[in-house]
Amino acid sequence: MLSYCKINLGLTVGPRRSDSLHRIYSVFLPIGIGDEVIIERSSKFSFYSENQISGSVAFRAFEDVSERGGNLEKNLMVRAYRSIEAYLPQGQALSLQIKKRIPPGTGIGSGSSNAACVLRYARNQHWLTTELAHEIAKSLGADVPFFLGGWPALVRGIGDEIEPISVGPVHGLVCFPGLFVSTGEAYTRLKRPLQQSVDAKFGSLLSDSDWQAIASGDWSRLAHWGNDFEGPVFEMFPELAKIKDAFVDSGAVYSSLSGSGSALYGLYSSNQMAIGALGSLQSRYPELQFETFALWEQ
Repeated sequence: MLSYCKINLGLTVGPRRSDSLHRIYSVFLPIGIGDEVIIERSSKFSFYSENQISGSVAFRAFEDVSERGGNLEKNLMVRAYRSIEAYLPQGQALSLQIKKRIPPGTGIGSGSSNAACVLRYARNQHWLTTELAHEIAKSLGADVPFFLGGWPALVRGIGDEIEPISVGPVHGLVCFPGLFVSTGEAYTRLKRPLQQSVDAKFGSLLSDSDWQAIASGDWSRLAHWGNDFEGPVFEMFPELAKIKDAFVDSGAVYSSLSGSGSALYGLYSSNQMAIGALGSLQSRYPELQFETFALWEQ
């Protein structure tokens, strides 16, 4: 199965709560690129991975949490399995296999999606209820609950409030710049103060006109809504700001960092425009990885 990824269309981060977590407000769009995952019943747990990641830093980051590294139990897919192990029938285990294509630390949720694949499999086998799968997903990471569904959504809370939405056509291009961005460091650099009260602005970030633009795929009308992480991440890696400018130069009607990671994307008015931009950007940045994408549909 495809362990599909996502992009963040806008991302607003609220103050730090008393439990040190942050409320977010973002539109998540599932996209049709990702890792290849195979999950099978087995009498004994096993994990096998094929590392196809480009870029030495990201390659090593995944190797460290693979069966070849020293931190397999930190792998989100393995953590998901450990979380459901007690709910499997007696004598039942799973064999997990993955062809890892999407670099970690890029903000498009590849690790979270890998974990969700395990939870969806267990749910489909009726080992987990939908409610239990959601609770386990929340314990694994902020993006994991989204990947249990697979539809475009408004995501709020700590990533656990998910409201499906309608969106228009998506013609996109993503860049993986070979950089690993730590989520923890990105949040620290945001410097959000501790505040226990609810941030009122979260209820009115998008207007009726904005929602109409999302439903029709008129992404240019959302240029006013960006990603709060761009400031701190561009401060760490100034070259990313230049790549974002290059997306705009190539004809993107909307361009942004995704999540708290290093991946940048552009949305275009047509698939032909996206393909044309791919050639232009590959010529400009031959050392970087670019890939076109559309909305992932079940």
